[in-house]
Amino acid sequence: MIGYTKKATLKCWDPGSSHGAKNREEKDINLPSPGKAILKYKGFAKQHRLIGLIIIGFYRKALEISGAKEVKAEFKSSIEDDRGYFELLLSWRGK
Repeated sequence: MIGYTKKATLKCWDPGSSHGAKNREEKDINLPSPGKAILKYKGFAKQHRLIGLIIIGFYRKALEISGAKEVKAEFKSSIEDDRGYFELLLSWRGK
């Protein structure tokens, strides 16, 4: 089970960092309540728009494999906004 914390910054491999070893993206994770997470990926430009869909698929499958039900994922802000980051909202019902 995931421990609940207000915010964490991770610098590690994930599906969003696989497009280039030179590009070190940062990911902020906010867990406002059980069954809800807001991920903010920094370091992406508009031309990386497809990586958002890959990241959604990765987290949806990871949550489902972990036993989560009713997994939902949506963009709060997208890569196409060209702000240098995008935010992803995940929600699920635990087992």
